[in-house]
Amino acid sequence: MPPGGKPYFGPHNLALPPGGGLLIVRHSARYPIRSIPESYVATLTDEGRAMARAFGAQLGPRWTIGEAVASPTARCMETAQEIVCGALDGQRPPPEVRPLTVLHFDQKLTGIPGLAGVFLDDPGFTALASNPSSQEYALLRETLLDTLPFPSEPGVLNIGSTHDVLITFLQASLLGVPQASPADFPGFLEGVCLVKENGRVRLF
Repeated sequence: MPPGGKPYFGPHNLALPPGGGLLIVRHSARYPIRSIPESYVATLTDEGRAMARAFGAQLGPRWTIGEAVASPTARCMETAQEIVCGALDGQRPPPEVRPLTVLHFDQKLTGIPGLAGVFLDDPGFTALASNPSSQEYALLRETLLDTLPFPSEPGVLNIGSTHDVLITFLQASLLGVPQASPADFPGFLEGVCLVKENGRVRLF
């Protein structure tokens, strides 16, 4: 169950805002990861690619797909690309997926000194999520909210692909949940939808 009990969006829950927003989902099915080095390079399986494209095909008839961003890891970049290709179904060239380092589990890649020590494997996530009053927690939250791209027009759905830890962190921090754990992680292609109204970001 997600933090606060709010269900994740995904292929089995498309109750997204009619006016659009920013849908951020966990990457699709990937090859097994058995070591930290493999976590940087693991790619999607053929099934994972097909799942992401099918999810995009569900979204395409309902929303105009705008910008796409992803963690720089291959599995997230591939997921975002397959989603937008499935959504557009050849009707127009898909937008280029833009890598966004703040969506990576390894925050030292952001180049932000205050985030350099944040490594969001399961133990790292648990340590951060259990300390919402820390400077790192506040900095990651604000960096995400300042960096994520929101549509500038109504009816547009921007797409983001990242890791389970970042989605759970966003959900917990925006809901003000004092603690979250790996038990709250989303499954493949599950995530949250954010909307920005009057300069403020909230969960839909």
